[in-house]
Amino acid sequence: MSKIEAILNYQKTDAKLRKLEVEVENSADYKRAAQARDAFNDAKKRAETSEQNAREILQRFETITSAYAESQKKLEEIESSSVAGIDEANAEKLRAQTAKVIGHLQRLEKEIGTLNGYIGDVIKKNDDAHKQGSKLRTVFNESKAKYEALKQSKEPEMAKYRAELEEIAKNTDKKHLDMYLALRKDKVLPAFVTLSAGLCGGCVMDLSMNALSKLKTDGMIECEHCRRIIYLG
Repeated sequence: MSKIEAILNYQKTDAKLRKLEVEVENSADYKRAAQARDAFNDAKKRAETSEQNAREILQRFETITSAYAESQKKLEEIESSSVAGIDEANAEKLRAQTAKVIGHLQRLEKEIGTLNGYIGDVIKKNDDAHKQGSKLRTVFNESKAKYEALKQSKEPEMAKYRAELEEIAKNTDKKHLDMYLALRKDKVLPAFVTLSAGLCGGCVMDLSMNALSKLKTDGMIECEHCRRIIYLG
């Protein structure tokens, strides 16, 4: 068996293995599991973001309520102060101080109301994210179980082809095998193709005159366009 016949035999057998691998990889359950996994990770991130927002809002809420309590206490102290016997200038200062504290209290009350709304929204988002995550986990587990069952059903036949490939590889030129495996990894298949009317048998693109000349001289070249190995049939 020639070197090119050996690698073509390897390619032919590997095509059978690859067909089974693609069948498993393209199964609806595999895709559902992958989609559920990605959506679950997104829901998890949203939940983590909501929890971080909740911590920040709670911290701000505690700060404002503390400031509100201090302003309320200050207002009570002002209101309990005796205004008897003070002149008009001091009375005006007291009124201005009272108005300032009341204004501060009103602003704090408004912000507290806003924060209460934010807290409710954050709690809802966090709850929704956790509920969605729980559903997605169920979908993922069910789809993965079906995918694994399909994979296991194909495994005996796939193992048979892997064993055949191991034997074929022993009598295959290492350079050719390395070239093939590199292209297989990048899913550029079939890796070894013939020349067809001056075109690459894989990507069907025109080859340059230099490439055609090299092919005639060496009997094998790498396609300038798709990287497949073109050989003289």
